[in-house]
Amino acid sequence: MKYRVGKDSIPMSKGGLPGAGGIASIAVATLTVLGLAACTPGESKDSNSSSAPSSSSAQASQGLISPQLPEIPALDGAKGIRANTTLAQCSTKPGAVSASGKVKNSTAETADLVVTVDWVTASSDVMARGVVVLKGVPAGESKDWKVNAQLSYQQPVNCILTAQAGTLK
Repeated sequence: MKYRVGKDSIPMSKGGLPGAGGIASIAVATLTVLGLAACTPGESKDSNSSSAPSSSSAQASQGLISPQLPEIPALDGAKGIRANTTLAQCSTKPGAVSASGKVKNSTAETADLVVTVDWVTASSDVMARGVVVLKGVPAGESKDWKVNAQLSYQQPVNCILTAQAGTLK
């Protein structure tokens, strides 16, 4: 019995399953498809590859131009403390936006805390950022925090909260 596809055929066994020749045909077809997929352009592990579009050209192709964003201060010995940080409110309407909450220094020593809120589009473009640095917060102590930013993007955004403890560089 043979199963016919176009001009080609695959030998089949009595039970309707591909016979030995059919399995070989399927294996060759699968390897051919995988080989072609491996040869097509895609993400390169080489960070210097010129075939990948830059983030600015990718944003430009989507019609987005990210605004100038404040830098996030670098910390020596940075430790994520997001689990000990709350976001009580975050406005998302275009114009002046703010976010606030509480953060706890969950480390064993006095630390500088950096809380960042990014206003992010559905396609992960950061359209506004607020950063606050709380210096010298004793171990185990909680502090209120608040950030402000200017959001000109007219579509829906989400508030993304990050927080770290360490020593300001």
